[in-house]
Amino acid sequence: MRKLPSLPNIPDQEDPTDTGSFHNLAVEFSVVEKTSPALPGLAEIVNSLLRDRLTKEKLSEVQSQYIRPENCPNLAAPNYKVNKQIWQQMRKETRNTDSALQKTQGLLISGLCAVLEVCNVSDGDKKSKLPHAAVLLLTANREFNMKRRDLIRPDLNKQYGALCNPSTAISTYLFGDQLNKEVEKLTKSNKLSNKFTTKPRSDYRVGRGHERSPNKHQDISQQRKLESPTEVNNDAIATLIANQPPFKAGGLKDCVHAWTEITSDPFILDAVTHCHLEFDSLPESYVSNTRPYFTFNETEQTVVDGEIEKFLQ
Repeated sequence: MRKLPSLPNIPDQEDPTDTGSFHNLAVEFSVVEKTSPALPGLAEIVNSLLRDRLTKEKLSEVQSQYIRPENCPNLAAPNYKVNKQIWQQMRKETRNTDSALQKTQGLLISGLCAVLEVCNVSDGDKKSKLPHAAVLLLTANREFNMKRRDLIRPDLNKQYGALCNPSTAISTYLFGDQLNKEVEKLTKSNKLSNKFTTKPRSDYRVGRGHERSPNKHQDISQQRKLESPTEVNNDAIATLIANQPPFKAGGLKDCVHAWTEITSDPFILDAVTHCHLEFDSLPESYVSNTRPYFTFNETEQTVVDGEIEKFLQ
């Protein structure tokens, strides 16, 4: 009778070493959300407040119990206000949005004050965990301020948009206590950058049949230097005033460079550059996506032209 070949020894169970290593890998690359141990007592409160809003009265009662420490002046409570110079430049819609964000940030800061208060008197394991909670909340508060600045940025003059950058320090005000100095730095920086910016030269005409025309601005400046006397008497001043061309409205935009030499106030420079029109709601066009076009008869057109002439005089 033919004998069957003997089979190799097969272990009844898997090697526990291999099982453990695969288990560790499964945990490391798991796509399931990692969680901390359960909170038997607090879970109900956490889930309830995440779903529903606490009453305003009860919220104010709790919030009033936690105020900033006296040696933490930059922990503005209840919120970080916008500097007055910038607040005046913001559109009404932006103001309303930022006011709502300030109220929300006030709750965050009150909660942070509560954590700092407990952190200051804790010991043991709490002494290491509570500072981590404070660091996360402080970081969240700074990011909150940065997002508020980003919402305000479109309302500012472009040359002062850098005030919204993280490099601008935050104090009890959203744009710091040294706003005037920051504006002066940006003004000087913009002037310096404009000197090195290449601009198209429109005072030369070069081509077939054309000769280079002289630089008008250079000739005028040289002429003024030649004509400007070292001493000016009263008669010369009176003659100069009498020969001035009549005033014409709408020329502020042509004198912006002169205003920047007089002042660096962002409110004044913005008013000189353009005018903001505030609306309670954005106006809607009734003709597709274009502005409605109105026509006037001859009599109406005469009245309109007359009123415009009166306004410009």
